[in-house]
Amino acid sequence: MSGYLTNTGNGSARSAMLFLYLGIMLLLGPRGMARFYGYVGNVVMSGDLDMLRKRARELEPKVRIGKKGLTEGVVLEVKRHLDKERIVKVKVLRNKKEDFQKILESLLKETGAKLINSIGYTFVLYKPNKR
Repeated sequence: MSGYLTNTGNGSARSAMLFLYLGIMLLLGPRGMARFYGYVGNVVMSGDLDMLRKRARELEPKVRIGKKGLTEGVVLEVKRHLDKERIVKVKVLRNKKEDFQKILESLLKETGAKLINSIGYTFVLYKPNKR
């Protein structure tokens, strides 16, 4: 018997599996493959990243972090914006130059968001929908 699923010793079974994998990949696309392998909320595709960066350019900063630094109220405000709009632009006071990285890391950790862009003292966070 000859065909893709018989093992003739020349790797045809392996090529059949590769053919099947490529067919599934073409059918589902990259986002579908991410769902297939269980990466639903953790994947930001490159096309999505470009779209989010473009959207972020048009946004005004919704949250400003001043001389008191990162307070509980600021974290709650960022979480509220992320839940409502999934994307938020945050601006940090220029005097907080040495604290900027700490503020950014803390917000990323506490909100579970992803960093989309950071220019100067302004950064954009994105949190995908939970599915």
